[in-house]
Amino acid sequence: MRGLLINHHSKYYDDLSILFNDNCDIVSYTHFNIDHAKQYDYFILSGGEINISKEEDIAFEKLFLKTCNKPIFGVCLGMQILSIIAGEKLNELANGRRIGTEPFTFSEEVGELQYNHGWFINSIPNGYEGIIGDDNILRCIYNDRVLAFQGHPELSGEFGLKLKEYFFKNMFLPKNT
Repeated sequence: MRGLLINHHSKYYDDLSILFNDNCDIVSYTHFNIDHAKQYDYFILSGGEINISKEEDIAFEKLFLKTCNKPIFGVCLGMQILSIIAGEKLNELANGRRIGTEPFTFSEEVGELQYNHGWFINSIPNGYEGIIGDDNILRCIYNDRVLAFQGHPELSGEFGLKLKEYFFKNMFLPKNT
């Protein structure tokens, strides 16, 4: 299986590639090509500090992701992109950036998830299940093909590895049709 990591100018894209055992090709969002992307088995959406709110921002990538039926692992901005595609609104944190680790539980995995973000989504998008924190910030979305976090599994050590393993174990199961 081969993955494509779409880098949104993340300063952590090397860490994300290492998390996935360097078993993915990397493309900058500025060079994203739908025809090229179709050859991959799964996609990793990095974090980053690019504008994604307007319809024309990363339009080809959004179009592809909206119709993609392959597994997607989203990190920070990646989760926000998927949420915007599903109709949610991006909000700016009132007190600047949130940086640090916070306790997080997903499925049966418990650990500390690293955060570094200045924007957030505050509701679970249609088509997903999700986890919202006590501060009304969406922490995670998931369904039968997507697992995405507001935080950074690639910076979260052993816990990040467990989240990646969950992705591979659960997102590649045969789907009932």
